[in-house]
Amino acid sequence: MRIFKYDPNRFADFRKLILRRALPLTLLMTAAGLYIGLRDGQMPPGSVNVMLVIVPLAIVFSLFSLWKGISRGVERQRVLYDSYRLTIDGAGITREQLDMPTIRMANDDISRITRNANGSFTVTGLNPRELIAIDARIQNHDELEQLLWRIRPFDDANRQSLLAKFPGLPAIVVIILFAAVFLSGNTIIVTLCGAILLGLLGWSFVEVRKSKHIDAKTKRSLYFIVLPVYAVVVKLFYLWF
Repeated sequence: MRIFKYDPNRFADFRKLILRRALPLTLLMTAAGLYIGLRDGQMPPGSVNVMLVIVPLAIVFSLFSLWKGISRGVERQRVLYDSYRLTIDGAGITREQLDMPTIRMANDDISRITRNANGSFTVTGLNPRELIAIDARIQNHDELEQLLWRIRPFDDANRQSLLAKFPGLPAIVVIILFAAVFLSGNTIIVTLCGAILLGLLGWSFVEVRKSKHIDAKTKRSLYFIVLPVYAVVVKLFYLWF
């Protein structure tokens, strides 16, 4: 039996990857939320001086909340990173990680092992939804590669889905749909985008709840999705009734 963990000295690289993916999208979402809120909050004539105070305060508060949220998120990712544990024995592969369900795959249940271009590995079970992701920052990478090859020769085709290639795509689509719902004056556009947005949020909720690669704390916070859902439903209700 052989146990592998992520290299603690390489978390800085992982942190840069997190920030590179999360920061632009978070800034975009914050800016879009501020714009929609300030645009819809119609101020009476002569209230320019009030807006000169409200707008800077809103921006400062949003940036502070953004910085605090990202800092806590990175700290949480560090804990999850350090807790990763991959065990390979004669019968199969086991992945253990804090606040996540343990994933166990017997050798006979492994349908494919992909060696990705960035040095990471993906172990896929008989069910395509069952997989074990192994980051390239794993300790003893060469030894692990040899053990995985003995279990099953690699598939270097790297057949990634669209979501795997562009992980930020769903968030960008959600931002665009939100903007269309709350900024457009066209009833058909608002209704169509609202329906798609509700379907996308519902699909995301189900997928995240079912995932074995997202920690329990993140899954619990997902219930806040009710707030944007409520906002969209109210918008559509007043639009038609």
